[in-house]
Amino acid sequence: MEIATLPARFDAWLCAPDIGHPYAPRTRSLYARVAGRFLAFMTQHDLQHPREVNAAWVRHYLRDLIDSGLKPASLRLYVGATELFFDFLQYEGLADDNPVASAKLGLNGKKVRGGRVQSRLPPVLYQQEREALIDGIFARQHRNRDRDLAMVGLLLDSGLRTEELGTLTLTLTLTLAHGRTLLATGQVRVIGKGNQERLVRPLDTYRPALRAYVQARASAPASDWLFPARTGGAMHQALLHKLVQRYLRQAGIDKPQMGGHLLRHTAASRMLASGLNLRVVQAYLGHASLTTTAAYIHLLEEGDGDAHLPP
Repeated sequence: MEIATLPARFDAWLCAPDIGHPYAPRTRSLYARVAGRFLAFMTQHDLQHPREVNAAWVRHYLRDLIDSGLKPASLRLYVGATELFFDFLQYEGLADDNPVASAKLGLNGKKVRGGRVQSRLPPVLYQQEREALIDGIFARQHRNRDRDLAMVGLLLDSGLRTEELGTLTLTLTLTLAHGRTLLATGQVRVIGKGNQERLVRPLDTYRPALRAYVQARASAPASDWLFPARTGGAMHQALLHKLVQRYLRQAGIDKPQMGGHLLRHTAASRMLASGLNLRVVQAYLGHASLTTTAAYIHLLEEGDGDAHLPP
């Protein structure tokens, strides 16, 4: 992730055609400058990624703005623009929640309001697109085809974050033992954001690909990781993102978001379309807020989940 490019990408996002109420050029430019100021604050405090920002950091930022002599009207603008910036980061898969929303307490306990909530919906893959993606991976004859089929299928079924699937950024990454447990019980425990453990029960559409892959590896497990890189170590998140992006492009798919988080969005929508309770889906995905999960309601038609949880 290139932090320096985020203000320009934020500006472009604000004028995208599917924003319900497009922002004027002057407003976009101002909001991009506000985003740049917040990113400078992150750099100043050695925050390397938006996911490291929580409500406490946002309150620290707001106190700095107040101490700088910013007038109340300008403060409200900064709060609104920063909150919208985190909406953008969520949309891009660079943040899982919006810490500004829970930090909007100003002086004397009064809420600081401002800005306008964006109306863009998360991108998802529809059934024909999912089929094109899987068919495209299957058609490629290469040594990691079965691994990639199982990996993409599990993301589409489970909504796991890419860093939970098989990278080095979190405490737990999936091993072959986890794969066997998932196949045997239909569920797996993962440790996700904030070192929080949760139970995930994937849909079963792509389970046959995972079963075939795990069984094939049972005879000669060169690595303990479920989805190892060529070196045998855990696959890095950046590599997984590139693989998903490449397969999407080869399938002729072009979405505002082209990585693992697009598959997570899709899984969330599929679960809801399959009839799962909103709070159950929230728990499976590890969303801090039910509002985040609710954004996926009606993105897919009922039945387009094309799978149900196993008994």
